[in-house]
Amino acid sequence: MLNIHYAVQYWISQGASPSKITLGVPIYARTFTLVNSANHGLYDPASGPGLPGEFTNEPGMMGYHELCKILQTEGSLWTRYWDDRYMAPYTVKGNQWIGYDDQESIAIKARYAIAMGLAGGMVWSLDTDDFRNRCGKGANPILTTFKNTLATGTALPIPPNIGDPPTVPPPTVNPSTAPPVTSPPGTEFKCSAAGLFRHPETCQKYYECVQNGASYIQYEKSCAPGTFFSNTDKHCVWASSVTDCTADGTPKDANHPEKYTEEDHGDKRCKEEGTFRNDKECRSFIICKENPYVGGHKYIAEEQFCPDGLVFDDKLKACNNRQFVEGCH
Repeated sequence: MLNIHYAVQYWISQGASPSKITLGVPIYARTFTLVNSANHGLYDPASGPGLPGEFTNEPGMMGYHELCKILQTEGSLWTRYWDDRYMAPYTVKGNQWIGYDDQESIAIKARYAIAMGLAGGMVWSLDTDDFRNRCGKGANPILTTFKNTLATGTALPIPPNIGDPPTVPPPTVNPSTAPPVTSPPGTEFKCSAAGLFRHPETCQKYYECVQNGASYIQYEKSCAPGTFFSNTDKHCVWASSVTDCTADGTPKDANHPEKYTEEDHGDKRCKEEGTFRNDKECRSFIICKENPYVGGHKYIAEEQFCPDGLVFDDKLKACNNRQFVEGCH
């Protein structure tokens, strides 16, 4: 799992000055439906998105103003947990799992920004804070805590191993209760790069591939009803907006999306270390790093995407407006 420290350290390692980095923090929650309500820690499997918010009405997320009202009215039904490694809470009720930031964790993030000498902070977004004080903690409690801590808070002591992600355990299946998942001959999916990839046979499912040493851990996930996985956006969107899938969720490309293959743990898209635009998609870029687990200049590739409306500028090595990027007009 990537975290704030990983992102900040990456930008600094690539030459960015801490004084020019602004730390963004969320005023929203991510919700998931657990496969097994008894297994509710980080990395435990989920079957799909969780509860939508009262106003945002999108499965898988809700604004802080929606979550705090739920916790206020159903507080005895939810159990709050605190993760010491990521310094943030999550709450569980039955098979519903919600990760979020509250005033305590937001203050820690602000103190982290102070410790790292960052330029400041921003939030996303103002309209999802409790701006009407529905939950009794004052108007805009997250924004106010973040602002006040940045102005008057003390630096957070940074643990020496804060950037080292824990080893992700492979998913386990009880063979006595769950039948094996099989695919038609020739359509089996196998992770060969880190990232999110659509299922070759249905647009309603996708795979998350997580780097684990010299190999990958593969998780199969499902989109919420009415949504398909978009190969362009790399997440689930409304089915009607995914043009390369039929109405029943079958990919239109009979040959299936291209899968990059590796030889001896080397990704063919990488010729050297660095960040490069994907030749087939201007919005996409590839971060190439030498694989520390094998020799011979073999590389690990991580594919990422620019925000909507931007494309990757190979000269600047950053996302930029399309009109300024040669070959992507």
